Amino acid sequence: YMRAYYSDELRDFIQNESNTILGQLTQKHSHALEELQKNAWLKQISILQNQLASFVHGHLFFEFSIPRMGKRVDNVLIINDLILVLEFKVGDTNYPKHAIEQVMDYALDLKNFHEGSHQAKLIPILISTRAPAKENILVRYQDNLFAPLFANENNLSEIITLCLEVSSN
Repeated sequence: YMRAYYSDELRDFIQNESNTILGQLTQKHSHALEELQKNAWLKQISILQNQLASFVHGHLFFEFSIPRMGKRVDNVLIINDLILVLEFKVGDTNYPKHAIEQVMDYALDLKNFHEGSHQAKLIPILISTRAPAKENILVRYQDNLFAPLFANENNLSEIITLCLEVSSN
């Protein structure tokens, strides 16, 4: 199953050394690794280990390949019957329109072109690490697809807790 550069159970990810995770990501990355990408991954790992520490069950993917598009979503987090599509904008201080559209496109493509996602509840979350907190309301479209939610590096766990309200597990 090589759809992602890195994949692990949540509890194992949280306990893993960030350099070990980075090593796995780097190994799978086929082009020259820019310092920017490496730093972005380290920041993501740090934020996710911190923000996901209170969730025991789940599975996390890094650089998950989107069928058809040939693109990779930063993270896919599966908890219960939820698929959370996480797109990071490290250092961003707002939630740009193109980034909102990007995370929504990823969620739509997973919904429509990835067999394992057809029945699941898909929730796209844009994480602009330095943006102010924004009020989030769960809005369900048809097909169990939700409107994008917004998080920063300090409130991602709250947003995930909000998402769990619609989980049937």
